[in-house]
Amino acid sequence: HTHTFDASLSDGVTTVGLSSSSAKGDTIFTNLKALANSEMSSGAGDLTVTHIDTVVSGTADSATLTVSGQTAGTFTETSASAGGIETLNVVSKGSASTVNIGSSNNTLSLVNFTGDQNVTSGIGSTALKTINASTFTGKLDVSYNSAVNLTVTGGTNNNTITFGSTNTLTSGDVVDGGAGTDTL
Repeated sequence: HTHTFDASLSDGVTTVGLSSSSAKGDTIFTNLKALANSEMSSGAGDLTVTHIDTVVSGTADSATLTVSGQTAGTFTETSASAGGIETLNVVSKGSASTVNIGSSNNTLSLVNFTGDQNVTSGIGSTALKTINASTFTGKLDVSYNSAVNLTVTGGTNNNTITFGSTNTLTSGDVVDGGAGTDTL
């Protein structure tokens, strides 16, 4: 079952999320009137966060996604018709997580990873330019498959960075794996 929460009558919402959801326990938040951070923990469901257009109409909108023990699922940021978050700060804590990240309007250009628990993630946004895990101490396994020049900075642990068949590693890409033994 998909659960939808319409926040059009809610003021002051700062954090939304899901916990202990099954793969069929997807959650959608719509009409958020302020930038809201998100949380996904101990589950496998998808989380979609939809802001009203005026909240994410700028070019430097930023939000945080905190994950802990997420075994599957996709986090998707979007807006009603135009705009979206440009920077997503992913914080991994508690236990390792697997979560994909999507940007429905393809506005997401920077994803920062911090925290100390392993993260596996595929990122979908044709605007993506940078993946930064320079202070991340867990193992990062990240993949991306849109044809753009990408700058990736790994953390202090072993990282796996996968370029897809559309976004093959080219001379326009910059990869600094950081400390650890890294795999491209």
